[in-house]
Order: sequence, then structure tokens, then C-alpha cells
Amino acid sequence: TLQQKTQGLFIPLPDGKGGAFAAFLLSRDVAWTDAEQNIAGRLADTYAHAMRALTPPSLLRKPAVPRWALWVVPMLLAVLAFVPVPMTALAPFEVVAHEPAIMSAPIDGVIASVAADPNSPVRAGDLLFTFDDTRQKADVTIATQKVLVAESRLTTARNGAFNDAELKRSLATMEMELQLAQAEQAYAQTVLLRGEVRAARDGLLLYAARSDWIGKPVRTGEKVMEIADPSHVAFRLDLPVQDSIVLGDNRLVWLFLDADPLHPRAAQIREMSYHAREIPGGGLAYQIMALPADHGAAIRIGLRGTAQVSGAKVPLGFYLLRRPIAALRQYFGR
Repeated sequence: TLQQKTQGLFIPLPDGKGGAFAAFLLSRDVAWTDAEQNIAGRLADTYAHAMRALTPPSLLRKPAVPRWALWVVPMLLAVLAFVPVPMTALAPFEVVAHEPAIMSAPIDGVIASVAADPNSPVRAGDLLFTFDDTRQKADVTIATQKVLVAESRLTTARNGAFNDAELKRSLATMEMELQLAQAEQAYAQTVLLRGEVRAARDGLLLYAARSDWIGKPVRTGEKVMEIADPSHVAFRLDLPVQDSIVLGDNRLVWLFLDADPLHPRAAQIREMSYHAREIPGGGLAYQIMALPADHGAAIRIGLRGTAQVSGAKVPLGFYLLRRPIAALRQYFGR
């Protein structure tokens, strides 16, 4: 019989014995009419007769399953289910700098200009970025005026202390006020000098773009740039919580770069976070840091790929059914 499903027409090809050996599907944007279905049925009978006449019977015959396979195959699968295999999981990774020099904001302020280009080599002492010093200059001016006022008050008190006992008693207080004003002046001058940030060492300057920082207010200690050695890289893995496994003793991972997936690289796990953290795109993951296990060709910082993390050995059946088992456990509980 013909079965119409919305705008598709499923037509079986009869084998002449009450069954069907094949079928074809007709579909279009509008529904099929009864007359068109009758024509399709006649075409199906014609196609079936032609195929039975021109196709060898062995190709139309349904494959027969040997009786021994009905018990050998399940036994073989049962044995294979207990074969120990290493538990593995896949995690995205990014090539990052190993122990870079962090160039953070030394003061609170607004970045006025960035002197060095992103991903450019710099040398120790090179100017990286500067702050808008309007506020810092104003603080220096105000602190200097406070010093002048304190010095004037102290001088006046000293001159009148010979005849005024009250002024003589206040000399110590005025001297402390002068010292406080001088300390504020020194601090304001120090902050003004910190408005220029220079490279702490030689290396490759890493940051996104100038437009991300020019005119942006930053807080003291906020990371702005990194200076890295291109020949010393590490790999930052984000292992999803649902794929977390107990790492093996060798702590070896295989890395497959998106730019070069045919040449895997080995890396040694150095550390793994104890708590999971939220990652971009949603979800929780454990952060793993790994270092190259060999000293082959240098890998450019910023490349991404997929890492295979190996863990303790488990039965093959558990390896294949781990996620379904976890889903059933969560659904039904204990």
C-alpha cells in the first residue's frame, strides 16, 4: 500500500511474494492527489518487474544470518566489553606564553596612548603605553601648594614663638603638618612618573589591539599586556566537567592543532585546577596547564586545537557507555 506523509510519497517495490525488496521516495512542495498516487503505484509495479527481471536473484535476496552468529557475536561483544582501555577525553586548548611578564597598570587612570604595536618584539626599557597625566599633574600642583602653605605657617609660628607661648606649643604640630604635606608631594610626583610604562624585559608584546586600551580607565594591578618568549610556550586546556577523568601517572596529553591536525604533538601536564570555572560560551571546565614534551618546531602563540587527555584504564564497555550510564543515573537517581 502507498503511504502518504505530508508532501512526500513513499512507494515500496513489491518482490512478487507479498513483500518488498526496495522503495523510492517522491517529494514536492504540494500534496499528492489520489490520481497521482495511482499512477505512482503503477510505476512502482513496472519498476519492480523490470528490476526483478534484470537483477540477479542473489542481489534481491535478503542476506541470511548464520545461526552460529546469533550466539558467537553476543559472546564476543561481552568479552570485548571487559577489555581494559585507557579512559580518554577531548578538551579544547590554546597555545599561550609560558611564564610571561605581566605588564599591569601601576596606577589608577586612563590610558592615553599605546606606543608599541601588538605582537611586536620589544626590548627592556621600551615605552609601551602612557596614562593621561592631567589628574596627576593637578595632584602635584596641589601637593606643592600645601607644602608652601605649611612652610609659611611654620615660619610664622617660629618667628612669633618668642613672644607667644601658644604659638610655641603649636610648633610640633605645624612641623608634622609640613612633613605630611611633603610626603603627599613626593607621592604625587611618584605617581606622575609612573604614567609611563616601559617593558620589563625583552620579548614579544602580546595584546589584542590599540583601540581596546586607548581611552580606557584601568585600576591599579589590572593586566594590560604580556611580554612573552616565543620559544617558551604552554598549552591551556579547558576540560569540561562532564568529561572530567582521573589522570593517569604519565600525565601525557596529545595535541591536535586546528592548523595542523595531521601532526599531533605530545605535552606533559604541569598543573590542574581544583575547582571548575566558567568558560566563554557557557559551561564549567577544569583548567589544565601543559608543557611541550619535546623541543620540536616552535608553535605560534594563540593557535587553538583539540587535546586528548588520557586517564586510568577502564573496561571498554564502560568507556563506550559512560555518558548513557551517567544520564540514566542522573535521571533515575541512586
